[in-house]
Amino acid sequence: MARKSEGWSVRKDPRTGNYTVSFRHSGQRIHRSTCRKDARQAQVEAERIYAEVVSGRRATNVGSDKAIELLFAEWLVDKEAEASDETVGFYTDLVSRLFLPFFESVDGLTTASVDDYARHRLRLVRRDTVVRELTALRSFVRWASRKKYLSEDVEVSDPPRHAVGTPVIENITVELSAEECEAILAALPVRTRYGHPVRALFTVMWETSLRIGTLRRLKVPEHYAKGADSLRITQDIDKARYARRMPLTPRSTALLDDTCPEKGLLFGRYDYRRTLRTAAKTAGLPADKRKHLSAHDIRHAAVTHAQEVSQNIAGAAYMAGHRRTATTAAYTHPNYAAGLAIQHARFGFRHTKRHTDSESANGGETETAPSACNPLVGTGRIELPTPTVSR
Repeated sequence: MARKSEGWSVRKDPRTGNYTVSFRHSGQRIHRSTCRKDARQAQVEAERIYAEVVSGRRATNVGSDKAIELLFAEWLVDKEAEASDETVGFYTDLVSRLFLPFFESVDGLTTASVDDYARHRLRLVRRDTVVRELTALRSFVRWASRKKYLSEDVEVSDPPRHAVGTPVIENITVELSAEECEAILAALPVRTRYGHPVRALFTVMWETSLRIGTLRRLKVPEHYAKGADSLRITQDIDKARYARRMPLTPRSTALLDDTCPEKGLLFGRYDYRRTLRTAAKTAGLPADKRKHLSAHDIRHAAVTHAQEVSQNIAGAAYMAGHRRTATTAAYTHPNYAAGLAIQHARFGFRHTKRHTDSESANGGETETAPSACNPLVGTGRIELPTPTVSR
């Protein structure tokens, strides 16, 4: 055990003018610069450095003389060769916004400090967000360890499964039914006032489950040719680097042919949110859904709907661009409609608004036929799914 805080001492480095803190810990003599020229500030920084080393939040030895900013920059450059632009952009945002302000230096990256980071983030965001951030940090730690930049092994563990974190009100996932999605598509204009083919964009998304980032990168003739019955998804435009052929419906083909340029981007990048939410209002969606509606909700609804109508999770994973079906199972949302389907499968009826209205119209007599109770049965659009269990 190292001595208590009175064991450390500071002295001024005549070469730089900065004060250096010295103390013994775990049988080693440690010297660290406080990066402070003022004696009082150096005392405060020295005590902080000492406390972090003793608690394990700062490494005993410095693995690399390079600044942590340079290490993260090198890692991001290497990532560009193996990850999509969307993933690299996500990692870059994490580095500048979260990792650098928290860890500050190479020796500040330890198992204890990573655990502190996870606890700190759980007070601000949900557990699944923290897990995504730690996945990126784990990738950096593995890279830095291979490069011998870290002086000790750093373990990056996900938060316990019982941890829920803190919900972020602004990031609300909107659950959409197939009928709501079709109504939104019908309400969308063919093009925005600036000429963007917004109806084709969201129709293709709904019918293929493709990510908005992939759709924005589609080009002619690299990924689509007029009259084709499929899209060619290449590794460079897919987040998961999943190259595949994507089948198209006649409706998507017709819309793409109508908006297809001779060469260049099919859709490109533009702000679709106002147009999408206006269409949702026209389609009759309630205000609480319109307020948070985004392209990601259309994709989530498409993946969920694909599994509901087909029970083919492998096909849904292929369309969504998931290499593992477990990802697809986690991507779909258990919803109220699924709960009603279970009630119908178990007891032969569903207590819906139509059921209540028909009961009133018949003077209190209920309609017991399943097709009368369930507005989705017999329409030819959605069949009741067989209950499945996803792990």
